[in-house]
Amino acid sequence: MTDRDAVARLRALCGGPRDGALLRVSLANALIAAGDRSDAVAELRRATEFDADYSAFRQILERMKQGGLLVIAPEGTRSKTEALQEGKMGVAFLASKSGYPVLPVAVTGTEDRGIMENLKHFRRSKITATAADPLHIDIPKGAGREEAMRRATDEIMCQIGALLPEKYRGVYVNHPRLKELLKN
Repeated sequence: MTDRDAVARLRALCGGPRDGALLRVSLANALIAAGDRSDAVAELRRATEFDADYSAFRQILERMKQGGLLVIAPEGTRSKTEALQEGKMGVAFLASKSGYPVLPVAVTGTEDRGIMENLKHFRRSKITATAADPLHIDIPKGAGREEAMRRATDEIMCQIGALLPEKYRGVYVNHPRLKELLKN
């Protein structure tokens, strides 16, 4: 079945008893695969009419479509150890679905203890952000999709790790891809 066939089949279900957020997101995914991003955005908007949980995804895509940027921590939260934690696959998923590149950025100087100490003494904190080259994420459909998302996520995290001092590389410190990046 071609991408266009999938779009046609999903569109045929719209307006029927199975119409809902999941169908509309599925249709948006099929439209993206078929190269029709503007219709995909419209379908994501319709998904939010069924379920408000999709509104954040819709807002992200809309802002990016208008030239905006999305800044997201692949780990999903701040690190309590001040070092990299395992990255979540959400960034790879968003990048593959939207077609937008990922710009890996390493940030140092944001440790809570250092920031608080500097605030107590009215000193400026030295925060540094260093970027790698943009990455384009392409995740295949079907079998092996989750493994491809994990590899893409690890690539993003290793790119960030390569920009950090060793003490901040956390769970990626011994990752083979990080070691390869550090050799170059």
